[in-house]
Amino acid sequence: MSLVEMTKHFKKFDLLDVFYIVKTTVNATDGSVELLTSPEPLFLLDDYAKISIKDIRESIWFLRIYVKDYHIQNLEWSEIFLEQSSDNELKKKVLENTMNVPDLEKGGPLFFEVMMDVITSNTEEATCTLTLKLSTCKITSI
Repeated sequence: MSLVEMTKHFKKFDLLDVFYIVKTTVNATDGSVELLTSPEPLFLLDDYAKISIKDIRESIWFLRIYVKDYHIQNLEWSEIFLEQSSDNELKKKVLENTMNVPDLEKGGPLFFEVMMDVITSNTEEATCTLTLKLSTCKITSI
């Protein structure tokens, strides 16, 4: 499934809200969580290369604790959709990478970010391997 198709699916079922990353900070004096305002919201589906997994986990935690119940449903439904849309190997790698993450910090946005990290790292590794093989290959050996 392409990124465009996935975005259309999330829009159709009103699941896009959880992909806007909420930046928070903890107030040192009383331990309360404060929302940081951003001049431009971070939309994970467009800016996944710029957003850290830590920021995504904190955003999911904030949504689960401080926002409406439908955000919790959207986190869960988006994760289910992404899991079911991934092939088994990719799903296994993502689940392996997130198995130590607390349930309070899991959801579709985290699954998406880890999935994109797995896909891009595999692509980079394959490119490096191919480049190395081509640079050491001799025409006489073919």
